[in-house]
Amino acid sequence: MRERSLVCSLLLAATTAPAVAQSLHHVGNGNLPTIQAAIDAAAPGDVIEVGAGVYPAFQLDKPLTIAAEPSALVQIVSNGTIDLNLQPGHRVHLGGLDIDASAMHVHGGIVSAERCTLRTATGLQLTDCVMTMRWSSAGAQNGSGVLLQDAHLHASDSSFSTAAGGADRIEHGGVKITGASACHLALCSLLGAWPATTAKPWPSTGLLAPTATAANARIWLVDCSFFGGYQPSGMLGPALAVPSVAVPHARAHRCQTSGLVIGNLEPGRVLGMHTPVDLQIGNTFTTRMLGEPGHALLLYVGTETLGLVPLPLVEQPALQFADMVVLGTILADAQGAADFTITVPNNPALRHLQVWWRGLDLFQMPWQATPAFVTLVQ
Repeated sequence: MRERSLVCSLLLAATTAPAVAQSLHHVGNGNLPTIQAAIDAAAPGDVIEVGAGVYPAFQLDKPLTIAAEPSALVQIVSNGTIDLNLQPGHRVHLGGLDIDASAMHVHGGIVSAERCTLRTATGLQLTDCVMTMRWSSAGAQNGSGVLLQDAHLHASDSSFSTAAGGADRIEHGGVKITGASACHLALCSLLGAWPATTAKPWPSTGLLAPTATAANARIWLVDCSFFGGYQPSGMLGPALAVPSVAVPHARAHRCQTSGLVIGNLEPGRVLGMHTPVDLQIGNTFTTRMLGEPGHALLLYVGTETLGLVPLPLVEQPALQFADMVVLGTILADAQGAADFTITVPNNPALRHLQVWWRGLDLFQMPWQATPAFVTLVQ
């Protein structure tokens, strides 16, 4: 099967929508003045659409969608911290936001970021939560670009970086993994830093996992690039630093490194996914799954998620969809790629619908899953 429409899944989403319709709140262009004002006015599950402009930071404790208007430059500039304090069942989607703040903290819930840029002083900190990122970046000046604390990060087509050197063994990375965390990256770039001063003598790495030794910790990397920090003389710092004792299921597949690899990162199959365009009403686009040549790769979607659960048939914990619809199975080509061509129905009522994506490699048991990401229908 080379082509499948999203009609079935989107119709299913329409029929399973909550009884209370979502409200749409507009920010800017003579409407609500700030994102925070819209958050305060919104009910759980509402959509906030933001016009072009510069806005202050916001605090969020309810499930919402906050997305820039199509093609609008939405900047959030603040010396403060953006805090998302969510309950386990809360889902938040951020789309098209350019954030420049002291820090961003996410605690609890499931948060997705699509086409977002996060520039912070001390980094994006994830605690007891799940975050999916697509076409996004996170960078920090004085900390790790992303710090995982018993959290899960799923990302594709994104970049993570730090400009910080470490002091007193407090080291940083483009992504830093601690505790019982999981990190599943596909087609991502991670960049470390060389120490800028003797007061911070430790180089930062692209990926750093100093304490990710819990039995349920996971590191899955496919088609990623890792760079150590560049010293002025041309010397490179370490690109990857993981525990010398093997983390259960710590794998890198088809990855490139510029700099030293420290620790024990095993080779092995890892499945990835790449979608190069926005999900727009009436348009056709292609999602490419990246696996092993000749393997049967299956793509499925959902508009509701039950959260992160361990599935006996899936090799790593996965986001389970409440309304899962299978879009088809394709045998990967000689490069391990399988292209799924999808047409979005020309129905304006579907705008702001969130669609969750995931794929499986059916040629191995237990099955292996791709990173999960969510797209917002434009």
